[in-house]
Amino acid sequence: EGDDLKYIQSILGYCRLTTARDRLAQRLMQSAGTPVPLIPCSACLALDPLDGEIASRRTIAVNYMPKAGHFDFLNELDEHDWARTFRSVLTALKNQYHVVFLCHNASEYQQAKALFPDFPAILPQSRRAYNRFASGVRFGVFNRLHAAVAFAGIGIPSVVVGNDTRTLMVEEFGLDVFDVRQIASEQILEAIARINAHIDEESRRLLTLRNKTLADYSERIAAVC
Repeated sequence: EGDDLKYIQSILGYCRLTTARDRLAQRLMQSAGTPVPLIPCSACLALDPLDGEIASRRTIAVNYMPKAGHFDFLNELDEHDWARTFRSVLTALKNQYHVVFLCHNASEYQQAKALFPDFPAILPQSRRAYNRFASGVRFGVFNRLHAAVAFAGIGIPSVVVGNDTRTLMVEEFGLDVFDVRQIASEQILEAIARINAHIDEESRRLLTLRNKTLADYSERIAAVC
């Protein structure tokens, strides 16, 4: 613990500006003697928002990770249980929406095709291609947290299932976040129903948050340049 604290203090000493993307990170920096501002993750600025309402869109973007995240340090996650839950969600959605797997890399693409062959999968090769696909999406169901953040930045809400404290950064966007250890398909579908009940209003809220986030980063950076 003492060495960790020294390391954090050393890193902070090199920086003219440090921000936190979640409240846990902010508290850790505070405990190291350096108060830092909390600003939502800057990945929300990665894509270009488009004008118009999203209620008419019928495409649902999804992605899948066997552990609902990168790691399983305690070897406590049931991959088969999560796969069954996820498949149940897809089955409930496919009659009403066009469900598409949005993949992060080639291995994830191959996994989606192997485990969920009834659904199309894409692997965008550029930011432009990613943005083009996202512009037609109504909402997302994601394991990949930065997919949720990037989509939030262009006004597209999502439901997130994860397995560690990195999900806290998604909570800063006011999105529904669930722990894979304690999730059932019914909870995900209920969260989707809540989104759909006021989809355009939620989209406008997220776009407003994007603009505020950009202004906050710009102001903080300008102050130290």
